[in-house]
Amino acid sequence: MFRKAVMGLMILSVLLTGCTRADETEQPYDETLAAFLTNAEAGYAGDNHYYHIVKDITDQKTHGCYTQTLSGEVLNNDIGKSNEDFSFEMNYQVFSNRIELMVSGSHLNESDYDKIVALQLPLAKDSVWSFKANRDSYHNIKVTATITDVSDDQVTVRFNDPKGYEEIRVLTKGKGTTDFYKYYQYEQERVLTGYHEDPSYVADVGIKSSDFDIIEAITIDQTMHELIVNYNLAWEKFVKNGDQTIYQYVVPDSPAAIALNGINSEGIEVDFIAFKPTAMEKDDEYCTLALTEAFFDKDGQMILNDMYYELKQIDGRWLIDTFRHQ
Repeated sequence: MFRKAVMGLMILSVLLTGCTRADETEQPYDETLAAFLTNAEAGYAGDNHYYHIVKDITDQKTHGCYTQTLSGEVLNNDIGKSNEDFSFEMNYQVFSNRIELMVSGSHLNESDYDKIVALQLPLAKDSVWSFKANRDSYHNIKVTATITDVSDDQVTVRFNDPKGYEEIRVLTKGKGTTDFYKYYQYEQERVLTGYHEDPSYVADVGIKSSDFDIIEAITIDQTMHELIVNYNLAWEKFVKNGDQTIYQYVVPDSPAAIALNGINSEGIEVDFIAFKPTAMEKDDEYCTLALTEAFFDKDGQMILNDMYYELKQIDGRWLIDTFRHQ
């Protein structure tokens, strides 16, 4: 079984090393887009002990296409399955106006689509494009991609389809995909998963479980889960450059809004990883959540924040009314 999996990956690699459409030779590949490819090996951390490593980078260029293949392994935490193939490949193809991405490797916590247009010109906020893809039993489903944020070296893209599936991808110059989120349905809850670049990754150092890994999480409502995720993603932008999106997730003129007004919010480098809720008290209008948030700081070290959030229903929508450290 292992040999078959490896052979399948090798065949796919051979098929993907060259671009299609006759390399679209009428136009050269775009250098601005090519800047978002990866230039170094790296490690990526996710929830539930997930970790994958890019161990090899292969580049091939023609006039009309720049192909980059990233290969590596997903950390196998289950010694009972040591004969499984935990290798993967990510294949980026840069054309004159877009980057296409295809992934292989069943243990890689990546896109559920078989192939995506990961990025497309122009690189401007609210730019939209669409493409057809396969996902699970859905064939040729229309996927809509929207650029939700742009900075000098980074672009964030949201992907969604008519069946309610959603992905968010952050591409960074010189690093490729540095953050990836996807929502999937688990029983009655919509759960967020994905991975994030680990700035502390060193090839010769073993991977250790963090304090965040051993925290036992409780289940909370889907809408609350999305609120806290969106708030923390907005918090990341708020403390980095003063972005005001965060106020969409708090009650106007509330203690939370007043507290945000008093924060000196520019120049703090943090990257949100995930959160785990640990306790909840809830009625029809109010909810108190205890949780632990995980971030990477500017040096690539994981920092944990133990927080209380008091939520309030406003027009059928949960918003943050108060927050404080535990």
